[in-house]
Amino acid sequence: MSDATNRLGLPALPDRWLVLRMLVMSGASTVQTTGWVVLADTGTIVPLDDWHGEQALPPAARHTVAPAELTGSVGGSPQWASAYDAVVDRLAFYDPLDVVSNQADPATEGNQVGYLVTGWWSQAALDPLDAARTDASLHDTLDGLGWHLAQTAGDPQPGIEARTVDALKRASLGLTTGERYDHAGPPLATNPSTWNRNRVPRSKCIDPHCRSRNRGSNT
Repeated sequence: MSDATNRLGLPALPDRWLVLRMLVMSGASTVQTTGWVVLADTGTIVPLDDWHGEQALPPAARHTVAPAELTGSVGGSPQWASAYDAVVDRLAFYDPLDVVSNQADPATEGNQVGYLVTGWWSQAALDPLDAARTDASLHDTLDGLGWHLAQTAGDPQPGIEARTVDALKRASLGLTTGERYDHAGPPLATNPSTWNRNRVPRSKCIDPHCRSRNRGSNT
């Protein structure tokens, strides 16, 4: 990314966004889930059912911005990213909620809708955490960015339990998660009754300060 086009030195924003709409109609007992993938670099919206990954990208709907150039000021000003009309189909998404408007009475009270949005980079090297390949380098990278993993201060056990619950939820949906970082110890316990609050396996210590205290120790 050149200094001429990014004078503020802003990092590249994610150029891929997943938007999931979860809708519960009034009186219904099931959730209707609809998804879209937003290709921010080309201003293109792809229904999730039609998304086949990077190897089958649709034609660009708008002017293409190189992923490395997609910063908060690529539109010419830091205010660019805050204007809906400027970033629609890139960093903003419009849902017409046609599934609701097509009802006999679209104003029916009791309809509930929620959205889950997550973003990623099509070029992994643009991800600020891409350089982290181990547990230790992950914490070092987080420290350098001034970020931290959410957990209860001074007690990493709640974080371990939360990760275990997340793993159980993923398993119940048939989802699997790749192990990118090294974990030398045994897998997390999936039975809450076996959780030991008096001892945290060293390999599962997710507090960078805890890791610092453990460095150079054999215990």
